[in-house]
Amino acid sequence: MVRIENIDGSIDSGLKSDSTACHCKDRHADIGITESEQDPSCQTDTEYAEHGSHHHRRGLAVLLPTSHHHLESSGHASGTQSMHNQTDLTTHTIPRIVFVGNPNVGKSTLFNAVLGSNVTVMNAPGTTVLVESGSLKHDGQLWDFIDTPGTVSLDAYSPDEQVAAEATIGLHHYPRPDLVVFVFNAASPSKSYYLLSQLIDLGLPIIIAVSMLDLADKQHSPVTLQRLRQTLPGIPAIKVDGRTGEGRDELLSTIATALTEAKAQRKVHEAEGIIEPPTTAHESQQKQGSDTVSHTASEISKAESAALDGGGAEISREIHVKLTSAQITSGPIPTPTATQEDISRWVHNSADERFDWIAEQLQSLNKNLPQNATYTANFETFSDKLDRVLLHPAVGLAVFLITMFLVFEATTTLAGPLQDWFDVTVRGWCTDAVAWIFTAIGGKAALDGWLYSLLVDGVLNGAITVCTFIPPMGIMFIILSLLEDSGYLARAAFVMDRAMRMIGLDGRAFLPLVVGFGCNLPALASTRTLPDSRQRLLTGLLIPFTSCSARLSVYVVLAYAFFGRFAGLAIFLMYVSSIAIILAVGFVLRKTQFKALKTQPFAMELPPYQMPRLVQLLKSVLMRLWSFVTGASSVIITMLIVVWALSAIPISAGADGSNSFGHVDEVKNSVFGAASSAIAPIFKPAGFDDWHASAALMTGFVAKEVVVGSLSQSYALNDSGDQPEQDQGQGSLGQAVHESFEKSSDGHPSAAAAAFMIFILAYTPCLATVAEMKRQYGTKTALQSVGMGLFVAYILAIVVFQIGRLL
Repeated sequence: MVRIENIDGSIDSGLKSDSTACHCKDRHADIGITESEQDPSCQTDTEYAEHGSHHHRRGLAVLLPTSHHHLESSGHASGTQSMHNQTDLTTHTIPRIVFVGNPNVGKSTLFNAVLGSNVTVMNAPGTTVLVESGSLKHDGQLWDFIDTPGTVSLDAYSPDEQVAAEATIGLHHYPRPDLVVFVFNAASPSKSYYLLSQLIDLGLPIIIAVSMLDLADKQHSPVTLQRLRQTLPGIPAIKVDGRTGEGRDELLSTIATALTEAKAQRKVHEAEGIIEPPTTAHESQQKQGSDTVSHTASEISKAESAALDGGGAEISREIHVKLTSAQITSGPIPTPTATQEDISRWVHNSADERFDWIAEQLQSLNKNLPQNATYTANFETFSDKLDRVLLHPAVGLAVFLITMFLVFEATTTLAGPLQDWFDVTVRGWCTDAVAWIFTAIGGKAALDGWLYSLLVDGVLNGAITVCTFIPPMGIMFIILSLLEDSGYLARAAFVMDRAMRMIGLDGRAFLPLVVGFGCNLPALASTRTLPDSRQRLLTGLLIPFTSCSARLSVYVVLAYAFFGRFAGLAIFLMYVSSIAIILAVGFVLRKTQFKALKTQPFAMELPPYQMPRLVQLLKSVLMRLWSFVTGASSVIITMLIVVWALSAIPISAGADGSNSFGHVDEVKNSVFGAASSAIAPIFKPAGFDDWHASAALMTGFVAKEVVVGSLSQSYALNDSGDQPEQDQGQGSLGQAVHESFEKSSDGHPSAAAAAFMIFILAYTPCLATVAEMKRQYGTKTALQSVGMGLFVAYILAIVVFQIGRLL
């Protein structure tokens, strides 16, 4: 970690690199500007196929989205509606307000507080880089809001920053905003001032929403609301806190006033001929001159910010043209016909002028300090002291591993009894209820019908399986949300930076992998925050080896059944194994397929430590849990109905006619059992050549959430509640699996269970993840991922079992 003293005297902790920040001589760091040249090979058309056209030039690879999500509300958002058609939003007449800010300043939290929605758009991994929007009616006026990903500059170098730049400047499918709400981080003003200077140059009406004033006060920062208003008298400044909703009403009132004033001013400008009414994109192109000219902010018309239908060069240069005016920067402005060297020279020259302006602003803040007040720059905050321990190369790694162990220990210890209650007691109640209904309608004979079997073994089994996921998932989401909101998870990426460099990546790539421990699908999407396409591809190939939350349900059942009181440790070792596999496979890929991949300096914004807000935390946890349950339930129930149907079809009819549809004497004698039995011998070297296990693995390819339900269904478990409850975590399913593995492993059930868990961890991800990988990286990469996962899983399972049987 590098501790950096700012111009304003505050001290930041973190790393800065030439990819996200460069530092001029004789100026303190912490003002993010882009300087390094982008590798022309770092963008691929395949990656952006989902978003539309792709254009790349130095400093900005423009992402042209073909869809966005829309939230409509009256005071609060009431729902979401996806717009999948490619709509030209430049003709939108409703006032459009864009939220802009640096990463981790509370921008998306404020956006949620204003709209009452749960939309989260930021550049942290696990979220989408597509701009999310919402509608709100205030005092009879309908407004559109856009929340952009956090960015240090509109001079974008990563896909999420590209989206932020497009939405803010108003390019292609994004109209020019009518108003910008800029979230200003009072605890680190120099970063905010740099981005603010670019927004001022755009000539747009701006409202400054000042966040983290409480943290600024603790850090003895000179920024207060009053001083900020004094140094920027032409821009409204409001104190906000998205976590509590403070400043929401004042912000909405200020937005209404600003939009009214901006509309009146624009009419005056049009009447005086300073700017022209909006024209078409084609007319705007024709009016672009070939000479280098200088524009002031008021001369940048709405038409100029409309979508350009030309090539990538024109769009990229259009962005640079918008990033200047006579308000802060000066000198000639590159036109669409300027060379790349002209644009690069202008970027660096304007950056120097912005540094000068920022220094003046910070000096003005200090001048506005009250008399007899002292401001000491050389102080160490509690965050600095804590980071000295948590970011230490050795101690920090140990703390991270201990933290993860405690997470999984708590998950298994607390979730085990609740899972057993669902799996045994609730299942028995529901089965008895269904049996009573069928008996009341058709007598005991109805219990032998295929409809009863479908409801109990298919639908009910799927529903109970989903319920057993709720305890571990809920506990996991609560703990991870605590770690995320407190600011610790971002430190984990820094701690893992050294290990990631062994495989050609850096700490930034660890964050998508962390997301993968929740779900591989959003983890693949979060790789778009990485600036290099080869890093994105390598990270995408490694993500399937992260142990997603769906696998956790399998671990919990097997760990309690085979390892008893050491279940928490067993599950923790699965996650350690996941990291080890990622590093090992990544190292091999680095030495073979990615020889030319070079590591880049790692820069990230470390969010301040803070106490999570209970309401926000519970809201986030419930949203995640509901999303998981609703998403998993349909897949699980559907898949288990398919499994039931295959299990209900006998291989052959018995001589006495005992085997018929829905009346198979043993599941093993069904089509499903026969197919599973044919595959089972392959796993004999791994100790689980049992058809129940191979059946679960086959269904697990569709979704790992189905594995537990498939195991239960293959054993034909439908407890009626009269069975004595087993010890914690060793209900009927755990006991049945234990007996099967005892036979298949020749007396080494624990070794076979460990091998099965390793196979579940490493083999092919769910079908949805494979489809997403194909969409992002192509068919070849998707097939490579499937084959690589099966190979690694099979080899590791054999190794684990053979070693385990010797112990």
